[in-house]
Amino acid sequence: RIRKSTIRAVGIIGILAILVVAVGIVMAAGGASIATTPLRVQESVYRDLDFDGVHDPEELIGVFDVYDGNQPIDFSWTAYPFSSGVNGSYRVSLIQNTTPLEDNATWSEVVIGHHWASNSNGTNYVMGPFDHNTVCTDCPSHFLIVPETYVQVYNAAADRYDYEYTPVAAALGGAVASNLEESDDFIIEIFYVAPEETCKGGSPNCVQACQSYDQCVSSCKAAPGCNVNTACLGPTQCLAACSNGEFNKCGGGGGGDACFDAWLIFCDLTTGNLDEYYTCVSNYASLAGPDWCESCIPNPSACAD
Repeated sequence: RIRKSTIRAVGIIGILAILVVAVGIVMAAGGASIATTPLRVQESVYRDLDFDGVHDPEELIGVFDVYDGNQPIDFSWTAYPFSSGVNGSYRVSLIQNTTPLEDNATWSEVVIGHHWASNSNGTNYVMGPFDHNTVCTDCPSHFLIVPETYVQVYNAAADRYDYEYTPVAAALGGAVASNLEESDDFIIEIFYVAPEETCKGGSPNCVQACQSYDQCVSSCKAAPGCNVNTACLGPTQCLAACSNGEFNKCGGGGGGDACFDAWLIFCDLTTGNLDEYYTCVSNYASLAGPDWCESCIPNPSACAD
């Protein structure tokens, strides 16, 4: 699924509509240019929906350059002709399509920055490193730059002065939004290993490590003694391996969690898809109390009836 310009335009317009009321916007002809060298060029990117480690045709997201999200990314754009005396600025955003395998893209603004036109770096900008909790690592992404102006206003509640930004109407309105700038789509790759003190069964770190076959393999390979062939057979095996301390040795050397193992079986039997399964697993700490553990460890299947 290579970039669909029309669908993408509609998504970005939706984001911009939140910033300013504008009619008849179409996407900009201008293009932001990325200076940073990608990790890999024109790589086929898949989302492993069935967690089998096989790249099926229906799992293909598209072909993109892949950038290292653990490092900053440098890019630039064409300067906007601000009027003399105006406090000019640029709203600089990382935009991601969070539904890359759907017919209709969902473009979301996940990182936002403001870059004053008076900055000595001109229109050169650096964004990153990126937070693995915020940025999707298999979502088509691009940078969007919107000209804006700013004023300083007094915030009485906080007893301080803040800056208030307003998109330049001339850049957004009219037949063509000729002063919006965007980069080509790309993918952000972030290497992350859960801290040892948080590798508890059902923790968000384990859930994230087991979101796909590739993520499981990456987490497992980073931990001495972890066997990819057994830990990454499927989501249940992955989460069990993580909770048992194979990915990261927890305090005291790790050790199994019989209640969590029972909870994995319970979630597997009571959910209908991977999203529901991971939601169930992530609720382990709040829902599987002592009474549930005592009752269900001997026969988790009975608790699923």
